Amino acid sequence: IKLNASNLEEHNKHIMGEKIQECHNLGKDPVIDADSETQTKVGAGLLFGLSGLLLGGPIIGLLAGAGATYVASNDEGPAGDAARATGEFAVTTGSKVGEAAREANEEHGVLDKIKKAFSHGWGKVQELDKDGKMGEKARETVHGAKQKTVEFEQKHHVMENLLTGIQHGVNFLLEKVRDVTSETCSGNTSNSKSSS
Repeated sequence: IKLNASNLEEHNKHIMGEKIQECHNLGKDPVIDADSETQTKVGAGLLFGLSGLLLGGPIIGLLAGAGATYVASNDEGPAGDAARATGEFAVTTGSKVGEAAREANEEHGVLDKIKKAFSHGWGKVQELDKDGKMGEKARETVHGAKQKTVEFEQKHHVMENLLTGIQHGVNFLLEKVRDVTSETCSGNTSNSKSSS
């Protein structure tokens, strides 16, 4: 093999192609079966969906869950990697929590105790509410609390401000992930930036 400009250029293209491929495959196991990929995508959707539900309600939860599943399925960049990593975390954590709950239930009969406590509590509620007035008062209280909550939100825009803050935080984190990923994939480090 002669060392000339065209051979050197071909060699560099080959080496750079491998490095770029390595950057896209960071943290990926080369042997991933379809079930694991599906679980990861579903895990990302569930985790982001539940977070969105808790923070912004059902519509935000639905959008966050669908968006995370889509990104985990279709985005090969840093956002997709982050969504897949989050999905893997959700699946792993969920399976560990489920296993621990199953073991605790087998050992201590937790579900039976919960069922007994609930049925005892419900019996007490029915006993106290013989006239049916407690249910009526509860509905009135809930309706009043709902109205006060809506008025407070319209006046102070708490959810709007909260969601704006979350959006700024997510944008900040995504920008940092993009910066780190582009530095890693381009071979730049913070040392090379400071020396130039």
